[in-house]
Amino acid sequence: MNQTNSRLTEVVVPHLAESLVSATIGKWLKQPGDYIEQYEVLCELFTEK
Repeated sequence: MNQTNSRLTEVVVPHLAESLVSATIGKWLKQPGDYIEQYEVLCELFTEK
């Protein structure tokens, strides 16, 4: 990736439940450089109960 054209964007994981305190990214659905729109799914999260 060309560093002069790269851009970082903060992604916030929504609060899902009181009992969920951590999550692990299981699978990325987008690749670096892909265009994304607001509310589009970026990855799958795995949580432990």
